Amino acid sequence: MLHAGGDIASAAEEILEHFRGARRAVMIPYAVKDHDRITTRFNERFAAQGLEVTGLHRFDDPVTAVAEADAIIVSGGNSFRLVHALHTLSLIDPVRAAITAAIKVTRPRHAVVAVR
Repeated sequence: MLHAGGDIASAAEEILEHFRGARRAVMIPYAVKDHDRITTRFNERFAAQGLEVTGLHRFDDPVTAVAEADAIIVSGGNSFRLVHALHTLSLIDPVRAAITAAIKVTRPRHAVVAVR
């Protein structure tokens, strides 16, 4: 699903459909400066539906966090900042593997969402 513009609220129903069955999501927030803010925004939106969103920057082992997550949310923002962080943290291959293994991939305004 592509979502281009507006608040995530405008795509919340479709996102939740894709999240069906997921309980733990990791937010890859590296495209924005304020990692906690974007993570909190998504967590506040989806916690009531039973989906816990935790920023990848909060994990000691981000590679394992990606591999074990039920869902992956990649914030939108500065693509160069995002790609640089993914390379620096050696996350390109783990994220690719998780998305490839995902049944559904969603892209709301500021995120790519992969749900296993």
